[in-house]
Amino acid sequence: MTRPDQPTGGGHLVPETAVTETNLTKLDSQRLARILAEHSMRNRQLRRRLQTELAAQRGVDALAEDIRGRLELVVQPGSRHEVRQKTRHLVNELEAEREAIVDTLAARAPDAAFDLLLCFLEMHAEVMACADDADGRVAHVFYKACCDLGAIAESARVLSSRLAHTIVHLILDDPFGLYDGLITTLSDALGDTGLAILGHELLAKREAILAGTESSTAHGLPNVSVVNARLREVYECREDVDGLLSTYTSEELKSARVAASLVRRLTDAERPQEAMQLLDAAPPSADTHFFGEYDWTSARIDVLEALGDWAEAQELRLSTFPATPSAAHLKAYITRLAGVEDDAATDQAARAFLENPRPDRSEALAFLVSWLVFQNAARLVRVQTGDGVRPQRQVLIPASRCLEEAYPLVSVALRRALIEDALTLARASRYPDAAQNVRELEALDATIHTYEAFETHEQFMTRLRTDHPRKRRFWSQLEGADAE
Repeated sequence: MTRPDQPTGGGHLVPETAVTETNLTKLDSQRLARILAEHSMRNRQLRRRLQTELAAQRGVDALAEDIRGRLELVVQPGSRHEVRQKTRHLVNELEAEREAIVDTLAARAPDAAFDLLLCFLEMHAEVMACADDADGRVAHVFYKACCDLGAIAESARVLSSRLAHTIVHLILDDPFGLYDGLITTLSDALGDTGLAILGHELLAKREAILAGTESSTAHGLPNVSVVNARLREVYECREDVDGLLSTYTSEELKSARVAASLVRRLTDAERPQEAMQLLDAAPPSADTHFFGEYDWTSARIDVLEALGDWAEAQELRLSTFPATPSAAHLKAYITRLAGVEDDAATDQAARAFLENPRPDRSEALAFLVSWLVFQNAARLVRVQTGDGVRPQRQVLIPASRCLEEAYPLVSVALRRALIEDALTLARASRYPDAAQNVRELEALDATIHTYEAFETHEQFMTRLRTDHPRKRRFWSQLEGADAE
C-alpha cells in the first residue's frame, strides 16, 4: 500500500510539496508554529522534542534542569502505576530524555551531559523493577545509554581517576546485569591510569567482602563473583593474562570451558606450554556431561599448532569427528592435506555425515549449513521433520534464507519451525520476527506448486490460530502489518 506522501508508479515527489528542511523554511513561521503546537497535543514525542528545544533556547543550565526534572518525574511514587501499565509510553519517554542528553545537551555542555547520563543510568533499577519489560525494550534504552557514556566522558574530558571512582559504584550495584561490558565501553576514556585505579578499587572491594567489612549497596552486598567478573573485564582491557588468571579459583579452573577461554589468552601471549598445562588439568568429563568439550578441543588444537605439533593437531581434529561434528575442524583438516580438492572433500564428508545415524537433527543441520552444503541440508530437513527437537534460531535463520531459491519447500519448513517455537514459548520479543516469517511464507506460497507431505499455507495458518488464539500481541502485529 502506498503512503499518502509517496508517489505511485515509481515517479518522484513534487519538489514544492516534499517535506524537507528547505521547503519548510518557506512557510510562514507563525503558521509553522501553529501546526507544530496543534500536532504536539496529540504526539507526546513531538511535544517532548519541542520542550527540549525551547529549554535549550534559554541556555545550557535551563536545558539541564529541564531534563533533570523530567527524570525525577519518571521515578516519582505516583508515576509507578503508569510505568507498570504503559510500558510503551515509558520507553518513549526514556528514549526522549536519552536523546535530549546525548544529542542536544552533549553538543553544548558535555560535562553536564555526563552527569545527567549517570543520573539516567542510576535510576534504571528502580524503573525496571516496576516496568513490565518482557520484551526488553526498557532495558534496551538503558543499554544504549551505557554505550553513549564512553564518548560523552571523552568529550567532557573527565579525569580518568574521577571516572574510575565513579563507575566502581555503578558496576557493583547492578541487579539487572545492565553494566556487563561497561568497563570495555569506557576503556578509552579510562586509559591505562583509569583502568589501573579501577582494578585497585575492585581488589580492595573484594578484600573487604572477604573480610566482612564491605557495606551493602542499595540492592544488597555485592558478592565476590560479581567483583571478579568486573576485574576480568579490567584485565581483558589491559591484556593482563596473570591478572585474569588470578580471578579464578582452583575449582573454577577445572572447568573445560573456563580453561579454554583462558588458554586463548595464554596462546596470544606466547605462553603455549602454560596453556597446555591448564588444559591437561581441566579435561571434559562425564561428571560435567562433557560441558565445554568443543571449546576445549578447539583450544587444544590451537595450542598444539602453537607448539608446532601439527601432526597431533590433525589427529585430534580427525578423531573428534563425527562424535563432535565441526565444520571448522574438518575444513582445517582438509586444507592442511596436500592435493585434496575442497569441493570433492566437502561432498564426500557431507554424505558420510548423513549416512551416520544421528539423534540430534539440529546439530546435523548446523554442521551442514556451516559447511555450506545446502543440498544435503535440504535432504536432512525433508527426511527428518517433526522429531520434536527444539529448533536453533542461529541455524534455521541462515539456512531458511540460503535454501529459499533452490528448495522453497524446505525453507518453508524451517520458517514454520521458527514461528511455532516463538509462539509455543510465548517469546514476545520474537513476535515481530515471527510475523515477518509469516509474510515471507505468504510470498513463498505462490512459488510452491505442491506441499507434498507438508500442510498447505492455509492449513498451517488455521492450525496456528487454533493452537495460539491468546497470543494477541503476535496476531495484532501480523494484522497491523497486513493493513499497512
